[in-house]
Amino acid sequence: CAGLGVVQCCLVDQSLFSVDYQGYDGWQQAREGTWLPVLGVSAYNAATFVFGHMIFSFGAPIAVAEAWHPTSSQRPWLTPWGVALAAVAYGGTATMILADPESHSASSMQLIGSAAVVTILFGLAAWVGSHRKPRVTPSPRPAVGVTAAATAAGSLGLVMEAVPPTWPGVTVYLCTGLLGGWLLSRASSSPSWTTTHVAAVGLGVLMARGLLAFLGDPVGGEVAPIPKYGHNVAMLAIVGVFGWWALRRASRVPTD
Repeated sequence: CAGLGVVQCCLVDQSLFSVDYQGYDGWQQAREGTWLPVLGVSAYNAATFVFGHMIFSFGAPIAVAEAWHPTSSQRPWLTPWGVALAAVAYGGTATMILADPESHSASSMQLIGSAAVVTILFGLAAWVGSHRKPRVTPSPRPAVGVTAAATAAGSLGLVMEAVPPTWPGVTVYLCTGLLGGWLLSRASSSPSWTTTHVAAVGLGVLMARGLLAFLGDPVGGEVAPIPKYGHNVAMLAIVGVFGWWALRRASRVPTD
């Protein structure tokens, strides 16, 4: 998921290297407040883009989606033909984004460096996956409550999404993310950790982002209040309904 986050913001839309991405309000402040001249990027943008994609774009949705069918969550989602079709769909979408002149912000060296980082992260993912330890059969009583897991994840997500684009903000952002990762690692090592807990963590962070979306401005610029808040309400409702459904289904089958 971290590797895909780098792909998104460094190789596809290249927003991490953009000077004025789509005229987004506050972009200059976010970029210049934590500027790293050696890398040519903002530390704030680098942290929020990569962590944001890793958690909110990929990790949390996967956690919720796998709970819809928990008995098959440990198996590949797609057949080889499905993988090929997904790759074509993703590549086609990426090509359309790259066709936009706003997505040509990175230099040749930045693209090469980003591709190297993606390769390393994908390699680490393959290595960790091949060395995964077998799970212990869950016990009847979970060490961590499902509600507690969702609340903790949502609280940490709110903190990460609300930090200002300053060096103290970046520090809080990274420390909060590392704290969340440590807590998740500790909790999930319990034999009582189930698919329901995984879905609760994913739902918690997605709801946090959905709630803070009411306070943000769209990337495209000014939008009338009714369409903006109507969109926010609809998307938050979709996340809530499908998240609730995932928790209901996952509660019947423990993680292997």
